Amino acid sequence: MSIAAWQSSYPDHVATSFAKTLKSETGNTSPKALVLKMQGNVALILPFDDPLYATQANAFRLGLQAAFTKYNITNKIKSYASIVNTDGTADKENLNDLHAFAKDEDASYFIGPMADIGISTDNEAQAISQFAMRNGMQNVLIIASDNLTSSKLVDSFVAVWQNQLGNQANVLKLVSNEIDLKDKLQVTPHDFVLLAISANELRTIRSELDISIPTIGFSTVHESDVVDGKVLYPSNQTILNAIRWTDIPFLFDGLLPEKNQQYAEYHAQTEPSMSNDLKRWFALGVDYLPLLIASESNEPFIIDGLTGQISLDSSGATSRKLPIAKLTYDGLTLE
Repeated sequence: MSIAAWQSSYPDHVATSFAKTLKSETGNTSPKALVLKMQGNVALILPFDDPLYATQANAFRLGLQAAFTKYNITNKIKSYASIVNTDGTADKENLNDLHAFAKDEDASYFIGPMADIGISTDNEAQAISQFAMRNGMQNVLIIASDNLTSSKLVDSFVAVWQNQLGNQANVLKLVSNEIDLKDKLQVTPHDFVLLAISANELRTIRSELDISIPTIGFSTVHESDVVDGKVLYPSNQTILNAIRWTDIPFLFDGLLPEKNQQYAEYHAQTEPSMSNDLKRWFALGVDYLPLLIASESNEPFIIDGLTGQISLDSSGATSRKLPIAKLTYDGLTLE
């Protein structure tokens, strides 16, 4: 059933407002035909052998292959294991060697390095700051933790909120065995709370948050843990109740009833043990097919994809807009 048909059949469903925002994945895509001009291989130059990144690289490949299969793309996908430096950057000499090697093996398209294809925290920061400004929010209290991931989230948001928009931001860092968080929240004036923490940390402090104050999270609050091959807290519906957060449309779509999902075909191809982080990399792989095709035309285009609204300008630079949603016990609503 199409989105339009579903809206007609279920006009009063709690997910109707969200479904209205979901468009066909090819409806706003340019070029219109999903066909690669060249017949050579597609070279994935990603860290397939690195224990820190291998599962993400493989999830990306799985998503790209799913898109190729759906649209009958016959080009072969070949993997080349790249090297990642200790600071997370790609080894340039290694990349150049693998690029030359792949070209000798009849590669026409090249994807990599890892840092160039992931979802930037800057995209999430932009989505959150724009939502706050649209709703007249000016005083933010950022709840953060003392780790590198949280620091990157805070820096990304402050770069937009403070440096670009001129607004002030107060940061409250969690400490071990936090027992007076509620008191600290009351002391610092704010009209919304930003969560730059993990799902597990949110679970720990959830009872301390005042749900009457708008609370927005990065995608890190919508994560699932995988232990011994089993997914724990797959939906986080209890801790995320009444909280807004930014994420990719593919994961928001996964919170809808199965019969209402736009991307049900792709959901069926994700592995049961996949964390939300790996599902994001799978979705990135799916969206990379139209990006490859558009790169051949040198023309601007926009795609409403699994990972957000992606724009490609004439210079080849891409940008991504992400949605924000709120989960209540009545269902999911896109803000």
